[in-house]
Formats: sequence, C-alpha cells, structure tokens
Amino acid sequence: MKNKEYFWKQLNHVPEGVGYGHFSSAHFLLLGITLALSLVVAYIYRISTAEVRSVIRIAIAGTLLLSEIIKYSAIVITHGDLRNYLPLEVCSLAGYLMIVDSLQKGTTFITEMLLIIFLPAAFMALIYPTTVYLPLHNFFTYHQFLFHGLIVAYVLSRFFAGEIPMDYKGVWLSILTMVLIALFILMIDKKFNKNFMFLIHDEKNTMLMKITKICGSGVRYTVGLILFCILGTNISYLIFKVLERIFLR
Repeated sequence: MKNKEYFWKQLNHVPEGVGYGHFSSAHFLLLGITLALSLVVAYIYRISTAEVRSVIRIAIAGTLLLSEIIKYSAIVITHGDLRNYLPLEVCSLAGYLMIVDSLQKGTTFITEMLLIIFLPAAFMALIYPTTVYLPLHNFFTYHQFLFHGLIVAYVLSRFFAGEIPMDYKGVWLSILTMVLIALFILMIDKKFNKNFMFLIHDEKNTMLMKITKICGSGVRYTVGLILFCILGTNISYLIFKVLERIFLR
C-alpha cells in the first residue's frame, strides 16, 4: 500500500514507520510555509484600512471554521470515532474566540487570551505536531498546519496592527481562566477515559514526553504540564512586550 492510500486515514489506522517525522525536512517545509504565509497575512493586515481588516478577520475565522467542518465530515465519512475528536482541545477554544472576535471585534480579555495563551499554544502545535506519525500526504497532517497557521496569522495580524493592548494583570486573568477550563476538561477526561488538552498523558508528543520524563506520570504529569504552561505564559508575555516596544512604538 502506498502512502497516497493513507490520505484520509487517522493516526490509529496507519502502520508504524510511515510518518513524516519530527524535525524532518517535510516538517520544516510545512512549518516554513505556514509561518511565512502567516507573516504575509499579518503584513497585509497591518497596512490595510479598517474595512479591509474586518474582511480579513472574518475570512480567516471563516476558513478556520470551514476546515473544521471538512475535518469532521471526513471523520464521519471514513467511519472514524468522533468522540476522540471533540473540539475540547486548547486550540479549539482559540477557534471559538477567533470567530467571536472576528464578528464583533471582541473585548480586551478575548484578544489578550488569544495572544498570551492561544498563540503560544498554536506555535507549539506547529513545532511539536501530533501528526508526525502520519504520512506527509495526509488530510489530518495538512489540516493541523492549516488550522494552527490560521490562528497564528489571525493573532499576529491583530498584534502587529497594535490592536491588542498588553496588561500584566491580564496575564494572570488568562491563566486563571485556562486553569478553570482545564479542571473542567480534566473531569471530562477522567469520566470518559479521554485525553483532551493532553491533561492525562503525553500521547507520545515530543515536547510533552519531556514533561513526563521530568515530572513523572499520572497526577505529577498533569501538575507539571499546568506549571509549565503558567511559566510559558509569563515568558510569552515578556517576549510580546519586547516585540511591542520594538515594532509598535
């Protein structure tokens, strides 16, 4: 069977050894294309009028929503288990906020959440994708880079256009909100034996495996993941504060 026959296959339906591999040439190609296009979109958005910016926001959010509809349709058509693909992951939440923000140019709280929490999460999903065990020529591989690339493009566009005011108090409000959401998702994971938001185990993800190695498994892994995310959120704030001073003043 050739790799092209795996195009619609999900992770548990492909044999070992067919994946494009982490930090492989194929991974770097997809990553480079995704980031380059995101920066192009951000530049176009920055130099555009308010009316054009509104169209761009809606177009990005609409494309993200359409990609999700196609993904779930593909899972149903190929007789996949939708219960394993419920939109309860971190970046799924980013998609919800993007859609709301694109339609009404949401509150400062929404934009700060997108920048401080969800943009770093999208970057991590591109650098450490969960699809590395799938072939390069696979729908779910392409969808992962498209979906997270749209998040990156949207948030960077608003940030470099100076539309996201940064307040350190907002960092901790975002963290508190995400911890409460994570606790709710953790209860769902425990109740239905799932692993949404990777709260139970690392799913053989290269980055998360490092947390398992340092902290251990079970509750120690969950606590370690949450602490890592809190630290990463604060580091992200510092990075974007520096970028704000450099490019937006």
